[in-house]
Amino acid sequence: MNVRETPRTKPRYGIDPYMDWLAREGIPVTEDYGVYLFGVETASWPRYGVNGAAVHLKGRGDFANMFVFDIAPGKSTAPQRHLYEEVIYVLEGHGSTQLEFADGSRRSFEWGAKSLFAIPLISSSATAPASRNTSPERAISSRCGPATTCGKPILCRT
Repeated sequence: MNVRETPRTKPRYGIDPYMDWLAREGIPVTEDYGVYLFGVETASWPRYGVNGAAVHLKGRGDFANMFVFDIAPGKSTAPQRHLYEEVIYVLEGHGSTQLEFADGSRRSFEWGAKSLFAIPLISSSATAPASRNTSPERAISSRCGPATTCGKPILCRT
């Protein structure tokens, strides 16, 4: 079959790779001018091993998207390899995060409500609620990742 015989498909305009990625991830997306983040519905997000959702503020352009993560008591997020820096603000609850660096060294720390911490560039991390905690953890984060997520805030309800 030559080029002239190739069936034509409808061209796609205004392609947004980030939105295409979100659709493939299969998580709920909430969009509004203001969002009550504690009320955002989440669904299973296999990439992280916890429930998650995306939140977008209308008028955001390519910025100000958030991710919500629900980390149940006794569970943790799947380890993630960070090619970007991520800053997390904890809204409620307490837990710990373990980091592993490229040289194999490890660090862990605990956090609680109103904690602010950063996940360094080129590290792996996993986050878990405190083992004695019986309620889910909730936090907000922002990261500068690949071009489609650079500078976009991320909400983690853990």
